[in-house]
Amino acid sequence: MTLAGQTVHHASIGVSEAPGRLCGTSVAGNIGYDLLRNFRVTIDYAGKRVAVNEPPPAPIQAGTAMRIPGEAKPLIILDATIDGRGPYPFAVDTGAGATLIAPELADELGLIGGQPVKCAGCAGVMEGRIAPRSVPVSVGSGSTISIQPLILDMFDMLSRDGGEKIVGLIGHDVLSRHILTIDSPGNRLRLP
Repeated sequence: MTLAGQTVHHASIGVSEAPGRLCGTSVAGNIGYDLLRNFRVTIDYAGKRVAVNEPPPAPIQAGTAMRIPGEAKPLIILDATIDGRGPYPFAVDTGAGATLIAPELADELGLIGGQPVKCAGCAGVMEGRIAPRSVPVSVGSGSTISIQPLILDMFDMLSRDGGEKIVGLIGHDVLSRHILTIDSPGNRLRLP
């Protein structure tokens, strides 16, 4: 298989109708961690470009440490600060439309109430709520962004499958304001 000009050997390929159904457009597949773990991937949301490169021998120096503790569900996990508190373990999801937090974290932050909303994703349709106010979120040494996270009760499953307790998920509302670099071999993530 060739991915952005890079040849990948021994790629695992699964068959599913989910990519086309979730995206609502004609999508032929989903490139997963089993392929990307050997590369440095840079996503420029504003420029609508993705670069996939073999990493140099040294990892990127800037950015924050990331970890992928579970092979069953290889989630990128890093520490984030929200509403001036933390750090808390958050997963990074380039396919999530918004940043999500667990109900117990919302309670700790005083984000009580909020508008009910239905959310759709890989786990199906779920009931959640939009936080009643905006809160500042920062990842590593990256800039702080004010967002209204979605509050969903789904993190017990992600924590179990991901191999580490997770209380939030960084989504498109934060990621799209940056050029994101994921250096999987170097275990670093940069959101300048």
